[in-house]
Amino acid sequence: MNNLIPEEFQKIIRSYTLFDDVYMNIFFKDEPEIIQFVLRLILDKPDLIVESVHIQDVMTDLVAKTSRLDILAKDKHDKQYNIEFQVELNPNLVKRGRYYLSQLDMQCIHRGEDYDQLPDTYVIFICRGDVIKREEPIYRFTMKDQ
Repeated sequence: MNNLIPEEFQKIIRSYTLFDDVYMNIFFKDEPEIIQFVLRLILDKPDLIVESVHIQDVMTDLVAKTSRLDILAKDKHDKQYNIEFQVELNPNLVKRGRYYLSQLDMQCIHRGEDYDQLPDTYVIFICRGDVIKREEPIYRFTMKDQ
């Protein structure tokens, strides 16, 4: 890698993946094009344009559980995308996604505003393994009006 970096540190650096918060933060920081590429690939939306990105955004509340979002991006149509890199394969991941969605929604409109102001929001978990156990590479869960 580099003679200036001791071998023991080189081994540590080589072992990092996007599932490691430190590396993920550095990899995506100030790189909306990479996040745009990931979203286009996962959502099959080749025209998606990311306009803003926040890394490790903390959503706090006086009474609710605090959450730290790995990546929060918005596109040119004000749609929101929360991308989470998940190491632990917790069977409650779908409910966790629902909780993150509700927290994001709560920050989008204020008292007196109409609910139609809520943007479309995607919560995406990139997992190190198959949490649903149906041997599929991608699972989609939709919350929508019927």
